[in-house]
Amino acid sequence: MRSPIAIVDVDRLDTWTRYRAGLCDSCAANCCTMPLEVQLSDLVRLELVDPFEAEHEEIRHIAKRLQKARLIDHFNHKNAIFTMARRASGDCNFLDPKTRLCTVYDKRPETCRLHPQKKSPKPGYCAYGARDLQRRGSHLPESPTSETAAPSAQAISRNSRRRILPTLDLGRASKNTICRGTL
Repeated sequence: MRSPIAIVDVDRLDTWTRYRAGLCDSCAANCCTMPLEVQLSDLVRLELVDPFEAEHEEIRHIAKRLQKARLIDHFNHKNAIFTMARRASGDCNFLDPKTRLCTVYDKRPETCRLHPQKKSPKPGYCAYGARDLQRRGSHLPESPTSETAAPSAQAISRNSRRRILPTLDLGRASKNTICRGTL
């Protein structure tokens, strides 16, 4: 899936930037447009699965319920990995479309917590796209109004919530899922 940010393509690792502290504060959350693989413990933390259900129900039944509810796109039975569903825009369901911040930051999956340093298609690198450059993309107006303007880097750094990783592209798997195999 191609990122909405013009300067980076999440499927082309050569366009990625070496990660450094503070980079997320000015990013447009490109990582939140990539497929996200999670384990059952992440779904419990996100409160999509009840702890009692996780302990007493077969995982395949949980996966079937989550697929019917369109919360996941795929379940890998062999590795017990769930691939989260995404919005039609490609963004993670937990990403606020206006602020580009995670709405479940404190409960985010382990994959998101460890990205990009440890769990990433290219560890140590991220699909950074400056928030300012997002306005140049075809999906946003040239001069944003106060409703569509992204918050400043200062406002973001004061905010305790951060971004989470992307979730799955509906209908097809990307070669750059956040984690390959088991988590």
